[in-house]
Amino acid sequence: MVAGLLKNILVVFLSVLLLEGCIAKAENEITDRVKVALTQSNYHMLSRQFTERVSLSINHENFLYSKTQATFVMREFFRQYPPVNFQYLHQGIMKSGRHYTLGTYKSYGKNYSLAMLLVPHQKDFLIEKLIFVETF
Repeated sequence: MVAGLLKNILVVFLSVLLLEGCIAKAENEITDRVKVALTQSNYHMLSRQFTERVSLSINHENFLYSKTQATFVMREFFRQYPPVNFQYLHQGIMKSGRHYTLGTYKSYGKNYSLAMLLVPHQKDFLIEKLIFVETF
Protein backbone atom coordinates (compact mmCIF):
# COMPACT_ATOMS: atom_id res chain seq x y z
CA MET A 1 0.00 0.00 0.00
CA VAL A 2 2.82 2.41 0.87
CA ALA A 3 4.60 1.48 -2.36
CA GLY A 4 1.42 2.24 -4.34
CA LEU A 5 1.02 5.59 -2.61
CA LEU A 6 4.63 6.50 -3.31
CA LYS A 7 4.18 5.47 -6.93
CA ASN A 8 1.09 7.74 -7.23
CA ILE A 9 2.92 10.65 -5.61
CA LEU A 10 5.85 10.15 -7.99
CA VAL A 11 3.52 10.10 -11.02
CA VAL A 12 1.80 13.33 -9.89
CA PHE A 13 5.14 15.00 -9.17
CA LEU A 14 6.59 14.06 -12.57
CA SER A 15 3.40 15.19 -14.31
CA VAL A 16 3.62 18.61 -12.64
CA LEU A 17 7.27 18.95 -13.65
CA LEU A 18 6.45 18.00 -17.23
CA LEU A 19 3.54 20.46 -17.36
CA GLU A 20 5.67 23.29 -15.96
CA GLY A 21 8.35 22.50 -18.54
CA CYS A 22 5.80 22.64 -21.36
CA ILE A 23 4.42 25.97 -20.12
CA ALA A 24 7.92 27.45 -19.84
CA LYS A 25 8.77 26.21 -23.34
CA ALA A 26 5.60 27.74 -24.81
CA GLU A 27 6.27 31.06 -23.08
CA ASN A 28 9.85 31.07 -24.36
CA GLU A 29 8.66 30.29 -27.89
CA ILE A 30 6.27 33.25 -28.03
CA THR A 31 8.80 35.64 -26.49
CA ASP A 32 11.35 34.49 -29.08
CA ARG A 33 8.87 35.08 -31.92
CA VAL A 34 7.92 38.49 -30.53
CA LYS A 35 11.57 39.51 -30.19
CA VAL A 36 12.22 38.63 -33.83
CA ALA A 37 9.09 40.54 -34.90
CA LEU A 38 10.02 43.62 -32.87
CA THR A 39 13.65 43.72 -34.00
CA GLN A 40 12.67 43.27 -37.67
CA SER A 41 9.59 45.57 -37.72
CA ASN A 42 7.62 42.50 -38.76
CA TYR A 43 4.06 43.53 -37.92
CA HIS A 44 2.62 40.43 -39.63
CA MET A 45 4.66 38.09 -37.44
CA LEU A 46 3.78 40.14 -34.36
CA SER A 47 0.06 40.16 -35.12
CA ARG A 48 0.03 36.35 -35.42
CA GLN A 49 0.85 36.35 -31.70
CA PHE A 50 -2.22 38.48 -30.81
CA THR A 51 -5.50 37.25 -29.37
CA GLU A 52 -8.55 37.93 -31.58
CA ARG A 53 -9.15 41.14 -29.58
CA VAL A 54 -5.98 42.77 -28.33
CA SER A 55 -5.43 45.83 -26.18
CA LEU A 56 -2.71 48.14 -27.50
CA SER A 57 -1.45 51.09 -25.53
CA ILE A 58 1.01 53.52 -27.04
CA ASN A 59 1.97 56.45 -24.83
CA HIS A 60 -1.09 56.04 -22.62
CA GLU A 61 -3.54 55.88 -25.53
CA ASN A 62 -5.37 52.62 -24.86
CA PHE A 63 -7.56 50.94 -27.46
CA LEU A 64 -9.05 47.50 -27.90
CA TYR A 65 -8.54 46.31 -31.48
CA SER A 66 -9.39 43.32 -33.57
CA LYS A 67 -6.34 41.35 -34.64
CA THR A 68 -6.59 42.89 -38.13
CA GLN A 69 -6.85 46.46 -36.83
CA ALA A 70 -3.91 45.88 -34.46
CA THR A 71 -1.82 44.71 -37.42
CA PHE A 72 -2.28 48.10 -39.11
CA VAL A 73 -1.59 49.99 -35.87
CA MET A 74 1.69 48.13 -35.43
CA ARG A 75 2.61 48.70 -39.09
CA GLU A 76 2.27 52.45 -38.52
CA PHE A 77 4.16 52.24 -35.23
CA PHE A 78 7.08 50.49 -36.94
CA ARG A 79 7.05 53.03 -39.80
CA GLN A 80 7.23 55.93 -37.35
CA TYR A 81 9.60 54.25 -34.89
CA PRO A 82 11.73 51.61 -36.62
CA PRO A 83 13.66 49.48 -34.14
CA VAL A 84 17.28 50.00 -33.29
CA ASN A 85 17.28 47.56 -30.39
CA PHE A 86 14.92 45.44 -28.33
CA GLN A 87 15.62 43.42 -25.22
CA TYR A 88 13.69 41.66 -22.52
CA LEU A 89 14.29 42.77 -18.95
CA HIS A 90 11.99 40.51 -16.96
CA GLN A 91 9.43 37.74 -17.29
CA GLY A 92 7.11 36.65 -14.55
CA ILE A 93 3.77 35.40 -13.38
CA MET A 94 1.30 37.64 -11.54
CA LYS A 95 -0.58 36.49 -8.45
CA SER A 96 -3.56 35.84 -10.71
CA GLY A 97 -1.45 33.34 -12.65
CA ARG A 98 -1.15 35.50 -15.77
CA HIS A 99 2.20 35.65 -17.51
CA TYR A 100 3.84 38.96 -18.35
CA THR A 101 7.03 40.20 -19.96
CA LEU A 102 8.81 43.56 -19.62
CA GLY A 103 11.37 44.98 -22.01
CA THR A 104 12.84 48.01 -23.74
CA TYR A 105 12.25 49.01 -27.35
CA LYS A 106 14.65 51.55 -28.84
CA SER A 107 14.06 53.51 -32.00
CA TYR A 108 15.94 56.44 -33.51
CA GLY A 109 15.55 59.21 -30.95
CA LYS A 110 12.82 57.41 -28.97
CA ASN A 111 12.99 54.80 -26.23
CA TYR A 112 10.04 52.82 -24.95
CA SER A 113 9.34 50.58 -22.01
CA LEU A 114 7.32 47.61 -23.16
CA ALA A 115 4.94 45.41 -21.19
CA MET A 116 3.22 42.38 -22.62
CA LEU A 117 0.43 40.38 -20.99
CA LEU A 118 0.19 36.79 -22.22
CA VAL A 119 -2.72 34.39 -22.02
CA PRO A 120 -2.62 30.62 -22.56
CA HIS A 121 -4.06 29.46 -25.86
CA GLN A 122 -4.11 25.75 -26.70
CA LYS A 123 -0.47 24.68 -26.19
CA ASP A 124 0.93 28.18 -26.62
CA PHE A 125 0.51 31.74 -25.38
CA LEU A 126 -0.91 34.78 -27.14
CA ILE A 127 -0.56 38.50 -26.48
CA GLU A 128 -3.67 39.94 -24.87
CA LYS A 129 -2.19 43.36 -24.08
CA LEU A 130 0.83 45.20 -25.44
CA ILE A 131 1.95 48.49 -23.88
CA PHE A 132 4.57 50.94 -25.15
CA VAL A 133 5.41 53.90 -22.91
CA GLU A 134 7.98 56.43 -24.06
CA THR A 135 10.83 56.90 -21.62
CA PHE A 136 13.07 59.93 -21.41
